[in-house]
Amino acid sequence: MTKPTVFVGYSHKDERWKDRLVTHLGALQSQGLLFPVIVKPCAWQTVGWLSRIQARPKDGRPLLAGDEHQIDADLAAIATEVHDLLKRRSGREE
Repeated sequence: MTKPTVFVGYSHKDERWKDRLVTHLGALQSQGLLFPVIVKPCAWQTVGWLSRIQARPKDGRPLLAGDEHQIDADLAAIATEVHDLLKRRSGREE
């Protein structure tokens, strides 16, 4: 089975946010193991394929809508959810 790949799409002006997300996902990468994450308000619901899937954080609320603690909690929850999805997909229990 091929390893799952995570694609992070972002604007270059949002590179700091991409780096922050990748930091939280780094724990998964080190274990050898993503869906859309809305960083700031945008019209993502108008993009056909994005509007049909469940964005993160919950309900497509942008990360920037929270304070620093909430942002870190959202990023940690996203990393945990990705881990669980990948684990189920691979049939591995750790």
